[in-house]
Amino acid sequence: MPKPVFPPLRAAFSPAKDLMPKYLSDILARLEDHGSYTIIKGNDQCRLGPSMVNDGCPVATATRCKLGGIVIRPVKIVNGRVEGRGVEDIDSIVTGLAVHEKYIEMVREANPGWVLQSDTYYTTFIDYAGLRLEVGFSPDILIGYDGEWYLAEIKTASPSTAHEIQLALYWYLLRDYYNIKRLYLITPDAIIGYKPESMEGYAKQGIDYLFSVKRVLDSWVSEKPGFIVKGPCPCRFAPACPVYKGLLAYTH
Repeated sequence: MPKPVFPPLRAAFSPAKDLMPKYLSDILARLEDHGSYTIIKGNDQCRLGPSMVNDGCPVATATRCKLGGIVIRPVKIVNGRVEGRGVEDIDSIVTGLAVHEKYIEMVREANPGWVLQSDTYYTTFIDYAGLRLEVGFSPDILIGYDGEWYLAEIKTASPSTAHEIQLALYWYLLRDYYNIKRLYLITPDAIIGYKPESMEGYAKQGIDYLFSVKRVLDSWVSEKPGFIVKGPCPCRFAPACPVYKGLLAYTH
C-alpha cells in the first residue's frame, strides 16, 4: 500500500505570509482588554478536547473555558497599531494558523487520489472511572487511501510531550472509526512517525488530564474552583487564574 507524502513544513512558511493578514484581522476583532492581560475571545461554549493538553495545567484550561478565550500578554490598539507585550503572542498565533492552512494545501497537492480531511469537527464521549465526558476535536490532517488512514498533527514549535499526548488522543478517539496505520508529528525540523500501539500510554495521560479539567470545572463555584490540580505555575494564564491571583492557597 502507498504511504502519504508529507513535504517539509518549513516549505510552507514563506508562502504562508500571504495568508497572515486575514488571520491578524480576525484576531484583532476578537481582542478583549483586561488590563494586566488580554483575551482573544472564542466560542463561549467550552467543549474539552485534545488540544487543551498543551495548556499544561487543568486549572489553566478551566480558566480558559470560564473566560471563553485564550489569554495573552496585554496589548492595546493605538492609532491603528497594535502595541504591548502581547504582540509577540499574536504574531505566533497568526503564523501558526497561516502555516497550517498553507501546509494542508501542500499535502493535498502532494497526494492526488487520496482522501484528506482537515476541517472535520468530531464530537464523542469518553467513559472513564464511572464518569462520562463529552469531547470535541478537529485533527489537522487525516488522510486515507483504500481504507488505510494516516493521522498528522502540525506544530510550528519544537516537538514536546504535550504534542505527543494530543496526537495520541486524536488516535484514541478515532481508532474505532478509522483504520489508522501510522501517526505523524509534523514540525519545522522533523517529521516524526509513531506506531499507533506505542501511543496508548500517552492517550491515557491525555484522558487523565481532561477528566482533571472536568473535576476543576465541576467544582467551580462563583469566582473559584474547589478542586485544584498542581501545574506549572505561573503559566500564561496566570494573570487571569484565580489560583495564581491568590483566591485559593496554592502549593507547589
